[in-house]
Amino acid sequence: MSQGQIIATVAVAIERAGQGVDYTAKSGAVCPCCGRVKIPVYCTKPWSGDVRIRYHHCNNPDCILYRLNTGIKSLQENH
Repeated sequence: MSQGQIIATVAVAIERAGQGVDYTAKSGAVCPCCGRVKIPVYCTKPWSGDVRIRYHHCNNPDCILYRLNTGIKSLQENH
């Protein structure tokens, strides 16, 4: 993998983490890079209408987001 490809891969990983993943009470949030399920929550925001935002850290040492200590945003919708 070239340096340019590595930079592009890291940029995509960070972008996906910031865009937000789905959160459900049953399965929590899934890391958008490595697929780890029920990644730990480090911050939960109050409900804003029908949406609640949480922030997570992947706990998979092989994941690029773990290595970069990058938070992952999740969105829970109240139906």
